[in-house]
Amino acid sequence: GTPRPWLLLAGLSASLAAWTKNEGVLHAGCLAAAIAVWGIPDPRRGTTRAGPLGWFVAGALPVGLLLLYFKLRYAPTNFLVAGTPAGEAWSRLTDPLRAVTVLGALARVPLEVRVWGPLAVGLPAALVVLRGLGPFARSSRIGLTAAGLALLGFAGVYLLTPFDIREHIRFSADRLLIQVWPPLLFAAFLARPAEPDPAPGPMP
Repeated sequence: GTPRPWLLLAGLSASLAAWTKNEGVLHAGCLAAAIAVWGIPDPRRGTTRAGPLGWFVAGALPVGLLLLYFKLRYAPTNFLVAGTPAGEAWSRLTDPLRAVTVLGALARVPLEVRVWGPLAVGLPAALVVLRGLGPFARSSRIGLTAAGLALLGFAGVYLLTPFDIREHIRFSADRLLIQVWPPLLFAAFLARPAEPDPAPGPMP
């Protein structure tokens, strides 16, 4: 059946990552969204169910509630939203020139920082994961989807930044991008052939 203890542990781990850094909040949300989209395969029935998202959330709830209380009661306002009107934030997100600037600056990151080692491993891993989008385990899709959503979240942060975009990316992009590499590599190892559906037994 569905691996409920592992889902509880995954939720707990994600909530601890959220407690550690703000990026962990993003990663936890991306993982929850990926589980909601793809569900968890049930090999005994040959189907996929989205219900396991509840077990993931249950595992994250104890630390998540504590983190929510801390954020609302003690944590200072995030610099991305402090003093920024909603209209101005929306204009930043929808400004095509800012989007082009973000994409151009991110494209130069591999040339300016030492990320060739992880990329050398991550690129073959990505190819394996892409194979997993076919007749391979759906669990690899969860990891790939979560990593992709995290990348979109990072891009959104840079679109919202009140600082110079190029300088902000220059001093932070390598640290953020390297966080996406481990789940991508992990998803590659999960990209294995799915178990065939069990043959129907004799009618009772």
